[in-house]
Amino acid sequence: MCLIVVATKLCQPFDDIERHPTDDADPTIVKIDWAKWGEVMAEEEVVGIRRGEEVRVTDEDVFGMSEVEMDGYLDWFQRTWVDDRPAKSKLTF
Repeated sequence: MCLIVVATKLCQPFDDIERHPTDDADPTIVKIDWAKWGEVMAEEEVVGIRRGEEVRVTDEDVFGMSEVEMDGYLDWFQRTWVDDRPAKSKLTF
């Protein structure tokens, strides 16, 4: 995580110093709109389980979930743990 922060800061510094790229492949050509990024990353009001809390759900929690919470949890579970790709092995059990 620290590496991502350092790399982002080096490529997209928060100061207002104008830096000129040396060629068209220079990654500093791309300017990040930090205000827009902040809007996108802002936590929305969550109905159900908060993002990142899914991994802490226990079997007891599942029995007390509402329909919306259960849908959100199962959607997260499918995105995270279920692999729909065909098996690499040709062995069948």
